Amino acid sequence: MRRLAAVVTGIALVVVVTSACGGDSTPVEAGGPTVPLTAAGTSTSVPDTVPGPTTAPPPATTPPPAPDLRSVPFDQDFPIDVGESVAIAGQGLTVTYVAILGDSRCPIGVQCIWAGNATIAVSLVKAGDPPATVQLNTMEGPTGGGYSSYTVTLVELDRGASPGATLRIT
Repeated sequence: MRRLAAVVTGIALVVVVTSACGGDSTPVEAGGPTVPLTAAGTSTSVPDTVPGPTTAPPPATTPPPAPDLRSVPFDQDFPIDVGESVAIAGQGLTVTYVAILGDSRCPIGVQCIWAGNATIAVSLVKAGDPPATVQLNTMEGPTGGGYSSYTVTLVELDRGASPGATLRIT
């Protein structure tokens, strides 16, 4: 009797070929589960890929549901920490303080020739619009940036390793 064993994506599959004399179709184990043939001499095909999920992931423009987000008023200054996300009340807009990109500001108590600049990255997402990341500066470069019909402004930036910011959305 001739036997052929194949391993398909980590699952041992045993195919039994019947002998010319006797038609014996006993499954043969090859280190895993056995699969008997339903009829002597029948051939089976195994798909090359495993089917994926039946539902598509949500589009990238839809912000994830976030019931724990702090809500802040529209057109008013609000504090925000690095890594924090807030919802702008009544606007369907989410703002995230992504990171501080650079800080060359003069340390407190030191007299410098130049005051320096700090740059932060802020991410904005609104359903129906593609998300965007805006860079805001304390001195050199724009202190505000546009997204959809909104403007985000860096009002103030604290000092330290992870400085909190004060923003305003108008």
